[in-house]
Amino acid sequence: MKLRTILTVLIILTFFSACRHRLRPQLYQIENNSRIRLEQSDCYYSTGFRLSDKPDSIAFIPGVGNLLITNQTLTDTAQVYFPAGIMSVDKKITYRIYIDLPEKLTQDSLDITDRSICHIIGQYELDEKLKMYYCRRGYLLIDSLKRSGFYGILSAQYQNRQGDTLVFEGNMKVKRKK
Repeated sequence: MKLRTILTVLIILTFFSACRHRLRPQLYQIENNSRIRLEQSDCYYSTGFRLSDKPDSIAFIPGVGNLLITNQTLTDTAQVYFPAGIMSVDKKITYRIYIDLPEKLTQDSLDITDRSICHIIGQYELDEKLKMYYCRRGYLLIDSLKRSGFYGILSAQYQNRQGDTLVFEGNMKVKRKK
């Protein structure tokens, strides 16, 4: 009897641990077949907004639907040699991803091709048009839906006008902004 109780408790703990790990919000940038972990600072959606159809702009306008906005930061630590010695330099790149969502959210896989934009924040040495990446293929899977938000899985490939590509994959915890 004690063995059965112990096994039941272990199975329940394993189940909750697996669910928690599976839905942990963690997005990765895929580059040269390696996964680079991104830090999430914001991830929310607002109701009554959608992306504008204007090319080369990130304008969201009032409309029927929801707009997901997330900020993901890549910190690249590089060793740089100076005449005085070796020094570590942190380079941060912040990606702001916008995704048009339907008015009524349901547990479903949403095709976000041509319905999502990734904008590189900062990086002032780059031309503004080269910092705009458009989703060429991808999906957002809404895994579990609550009144306060949802958990989702993003897999998307973005491309700018010069043909540079960004690929993102991972889990997201999206809150509803009031």
